[in-house]
Amino acid sequence: IILQNSDKMKEKNSRIFDSRDSMNVVSSREDFQHRIKEIFESEKFLNSFGELKYQFDVPKACHIDPKVMTAENVINFVHNQNMKFPLVVKTSDACLDKNCHQMSIVLNQSGLLQAENSFIFRFYFFIYSNLTHFSRNQNHILQEYIEHDERIYKVYAIGEQITIQQKQSLPNLSDKHISSNIINFHSQASFKDLPEF
Repeated sequence: IILQNSDKMKEKNSRIFDSRDSMNVVSSREDFQHRIKEIFESEKFLNSFGELKYQFDVPKACHIDPKVMTAENVINFVHNQNMKFPLVVKTSDACLDKNCHQMSIVLNQSGLLQAENSFIFRFYFFIYSNLTHFSRNQNHILQEYIEHDERIYKVYAIGEQITIQQKQSLPNLSDKHISSNIINFHSQASFKDLPEF
C-alpha cells in the first residue's frame, strides 16, 4: 500500500507507508526495469549472499516512443540493439491505464510490425465530454522474453512484512509449436484460454 503524504491523511491518523515518488517507480515499467537493474548490479546486493553465488538476469529492454519512431524504425532499432526474439510488448504504464495489462509476444519481425501498428501500442485514447479522442503517443516497452516454466513470483513488502505469491504465467515457448507471428493476451486473464497454447 502506497499512500501520498498529505495533511488530510495526518488528520485522520492514516499511516504513510511510502512516498509518491516510490509509487511512480512501480507504476512505470521503464523506471522499474532501470531500478531493478541498479539493485541487482549493486555491490550491497551482490555481497548480501556471502559465499553463495546467484545470477539475477534482467531481460534486455528498450523504450519506444511512437511519436518519434515509425513501426519500421522500431524493427531496425531492435536489430541494432541486438535484441533476440521472442519479445514482449507492453505499455510503459504498469497500472492506472485501461490498456496496461494488454500485451503481445512477438516471435519475429512480422509479429513486431503487427504489434507496432496495432491500436494498443500505436494509439492512446481518452474520453472527454462523451467524445473519444485519439492520439499517437502510447509509449511502450519491448523486452526479451525469458522462459520461466509458466510461473512468476510476486513479492510484496510493507516495512518488515514480506509476502511472496506464486502466479500462473505464460508457458515456455520453446515447448510449443506456434504458427502465428504474434500472441496477444491480457496479463490478468487465464493463459490456458489462449488458442496458441
